[in-house]
Amino acid sequence: MKRRLSLRSQLSLVLGGLALAILAGVGGYLGTLATNELFTAQQAVVRATAQSAAELLASQLRDREREIELLSLAPHLVHGALDSVQVRDSLDHRAALHDEFAWLGVAAPDGTVLQSTGGMLLGRSVAQREWFIAARERVYVGDVHEAKLLATLLPAQPSGEPTRFIDFAAPVRDAEGRLRGVVGAHAHWRWITGLVEGVTRRQS
Repeated sequence: MKRRLSLRSQLSLVLGGLALAILAGVGGYLGTLATNELFTAQQAVVRATAQSAAELLASQLRDREREIELLSLAPHLVHGALDSVQVRDSLDHRAALHDEFAWLGVAAPDGTVLQSTGGMLLGRSVAQREWFIAARERVYVGDVHEAKLLATLLPAQPSGEPTRFIDFAAPVRDAEGRLRGVVGAHAHWRWITGLVEGVTRRQS
């Protein structure tokens, strides 16, 4: 015949089971609470990172746009020969200051490249390029795109991916406002991705 548990033992078992149930419930609740808080914190970090990256990119794009606009107003472009050595030196100087620029050049109103960094595309026509067409009328900042004319003149990407650029361009006008040509620049897309990666590292 089985021995019945004493009242004290029964109470101990009941209270012990109740305590375990309470602990399990509290533990589950705290785990859920911690997960939700962690998720909320991660969302805040992602939002802050995205906002910081967007603000930095906007600032950098405006700076490069302004750089090309100011170049188009330089006296040696407004008054001088667009195929001169002085123009070439000016382009090379800016390329040295901003290594994100893969190419800078000046084209005649018909699209013929008159001067450029490294002599790349010299004498070639860019008349069908979107940046040239748009910049005959206004300062232009383009969307990211793959290289076309420059693809065979630049080193291949280490990753094997196509070379991509963002274009900046502006009209060059004489003192009477007549179009003399277009100055354009191709900035490496990896410059943009590098800025975003830098923000991400700082935020993390």
